[in-house]
Amino acid sequence: LTIGKGTTAVGQSGVTNSLDAGATVAGYPAIDSREWRKASVIFRRLPELKRRIEELEARLAELTRRG
Repeated sequence: LTIGKGTTAVGQSGVTNSLDAGATVAGYPAIDSREWRKASVIFRRLPELKRRIEELEARLAELTRRG
């Protein structure tokens, strides 16, 4: 495992692979912090997104039965 010079790992990051110099990582396993921030927004919306998918699947099944 090699941590490049100037690398920043956000608190509680799980660094499991070598990191390039100047990298900024977050999460477990550690990924680029920008990608982690995007993913964390999606994670919070998962229950709502799951509900919407289930509703759409039910509507699709109903339409399929009719047609």
